[in-house]
Amino acid sequence: MHTVGEILERIKLFGPVLYDEPMSRHTSFRIGGPADAFVSPTDVEELTRLFAAVNDAALPHFVLGAGANILVSDRGIRGVVIDMSCIRGCEVRPADGGFLLTALAGTPVDDACALALERELSGLEFLFSMPGSIGGSVWMNARCYGRSISDILVTVDYLDEAGRRLTLASDPGLYDYKRSPFQGHNALIVGAGLRLEKGRG
Repeated sequence: MHTVGEILERIKLFGPVLYDEPMSRHTSFRIGGPADAFVSPTDVEELTRLFAAVNDAALPHFVLGAGANILVSDRGIRGVVIDMSCIRGCEVRPADGGFLLTALAGTPVDDACALALERELSGLEFLFSMPGSIGGSVWMNARCYGRSISDILVTVDYLDEAGRRLTLASDPGLYDYKRSPFQGHNALIVGAGLRLEKGRG
């Protein structure tokens, strides 16, 4: 049986790999024991290789967005924590009479909101100042002031357990109060497309 370290060495990652890393350094509540391995992929290609490898080796893994509002026990996390903080970036383009904001999963929600404000686009203001990342917000169908991210969701890019990059088109029937189709499935959200309109909310 190969160890976590041996498996990660074979992937030849460029991002940092930390062993016995206290999760208290990476959660908003500042609590949590050590992760066996804490890995921060530098880009989507590296993320894809890592996700495929940990699944192929049947390693336990946990995907960490911004670490907002999660509780980690003092026992820590076994296996690999996949830190999404470097998988970030967002842009806006015209689409279907409105605008599409595309954001990678590790993008802080406030970064996406700031870009929308800069371009004088409306639709994201209900999420402003909410802690967390775009990927985490999609995963939990983040909700505030009577609106959910699924209300403006157009597409979600994700990886299946084999590392194949797939796209799920928006379907309101797949989402519910703090529920998304990604919960309970071994899939990793890579990014999302959000529908915005001209205006300042």
